Amino acid sequence: MRYKAKHSFFKQVSRHTKCFKNVPLSLAVKHQLMISYYMRPCSLQKPDFEAHDISTISVDVLNQAAAEKIKLRYPSASEVHLTKSVISKGVEFRNGMVVAQGSTSGLPDFCEILQICLVQERICFIVKRLLSCLLPWICEDGYFETIPDYDRLGKDMAPVKLRGNSAFRTNVKCLIPDPKLKSGILDALAEEIINYKAYPSDSEFSDVAEALVAKHPCLKEQGSASGYSGWKMSLKFKLANYRSKLRRLGCPEVTVNALKYKPEGKHSPAYGIKNPKKAEVNYCPAFPAGEIAESQEKMRVELLAELKKRNNDETVRKMMDMTFAYRRHEVVHNSPLVVDFRSRWPALFQVREINAEFRWITTLPLQSKFLSQLDRFSDDLLKVFTKRGGVVRKRIQDVMVPMSQNATIETKRECILKGLCIYLNEDPQDLVREYLDVEPASNVADIKNVLGICVVKHEFADATEDPEDIGIVLEGVEMLSGLGNVALATAMLLGLIYSLNLTYPHELRYAFEVLQKIILELNSHKLSAKAQALKTKLFT
Repeated sequence: MRYKAKHSFFKQVSRHTKCFKNVPLSLAVKHQLMISYYMRPCSLQKPDFEAHDISTISVDVLNQAAAEKIKLRYPSASEVHLTKSVISKGVEFRNGMVVAQGSTSGLPDFCEILQICLVQERICFIVKRLLSCLLPWICEDGYFETIPDYDRLGKDMAPVKLRGNSAFRTNVKCLIPDPKLKSGILDALAEEIINYKAYPSDSEFSDVAEALVAKHPCLKEQGSASGYSGWKMSLKFKLANYRSKLRRLGCPEVTVNALKYKPEGKHSPAYGIKNPKKAEVNYCPAFPAGEIAESQEKMRVELLAELKKRNNDETVRKMMDMTFAYRRHEVVHNSPLVVDFRSRWPALFQVREINAEFRWITTLPLQSKFLSQLDRFSDDLLKVFTKRGGVVRKRIQDVMVPMSQNATIETKRECILKGLCIYLNEDPQDLVREYLDVEPASNVADIKNVLGICVVKHEFADATEDPEDIGIVLEGVEMLSGLGNVALATAMLLGLIYSLNLTYPHELRYAFEVLQKIILELNSHKLSAKAQALKTKLFT
């Protein structure tokens, strides 16, 4: 391309950076901003303004915040006139035009015109501020005033608000959006969804599409049973394209599912999708600012040395927090064996660090919330257990016997957890297994490749005596010991499942589902039939 003399600076920048992509676009944008800045103090005197293709609507049809501002400034105004362009003082303004207004730190601020309104022979602009916070503003002959909460979807919904919804209320006529408008709406929805989840479920897509049609009824699809099935499918494709853009930018949560990370011979986009399945908030986060994999590995090696020092808990905690993203990448990408992972991260296998890791992953405290919620539902669970009949009731009564012999809160929690497994037609021995201290070699021999809780008791101990040891076993190896009670061990076991990205064992899938979705209230809106039936009985 050829440059003019005034563009020599951009020519030098292009040569030094060796980047010639979109240089004309950058020049055009800067030129438009410069022109809009010099148009601001324009002093050409024209007696009247000129406007064409004017349509009249009621003030109440406008956005609520804009309508309130107009009524406040013009109390007698009952209608406004909309136009796509207007000439004022010799300057023509159009929708989508960039104008200059005000300044920040000596630099001009720019706004984009969304809609031109004529109110009692005065010009009002509904605009969106650019180059700073994207807040909607209103301008009356050069006077700008903030309008809060205009619309989460921005200017793409302005035609829907001003024309579609009013026509729907008047004539029950649905709006058929043009491709550009529909694409803009879907882009805005995808940007909002990605802030919460990169891989929404089918029901969550339905919820978003239904909410869109409920707020803007003119977008309802004719001939569709639900009225939003087309929006739902379009949103799925739009979010898939959005994930592709994020993958090219290196977003780790979507990069982990790239084809180059698939196993040999399984290069299919739909194979082995790694996404949050247990309501994880930080499933595969990015490294801290300024950190890369090499620096994080160096910090991990330093952490091993710091762990050997005495009274060094605070330093270990800070280093564990700094390397959280690196651990999640290792767990999600490589799915290492538990024994190998413990050799690399021994500091994680402590009660304090498991609680911290769970908070990082879900933003919730593990131990306090689990125990408090278990106590909250304990009386209701006991009432539900007593209403069960047959063999199940007899088995539940047998595991509740220690409650009458040892009236402590720890015993009560243990009995309720075992009774919950029996109520859901699962074996409590798969969760908690008791052994005698005279046979230490058999403590973990029969639970190889299975996760569970081991309770070691004295040979002649009664129900009132505390067990000698309570530990957690994963893949046939004891990972944690010295836990005070079964309820705490269950909470730590759940924390390790989250920290190591493990799946729930098939024989205890319903028990862990209840603990996650009802006790901890994580992803509680989607329950299996058994869990939903139990929840209904608890809340009725």
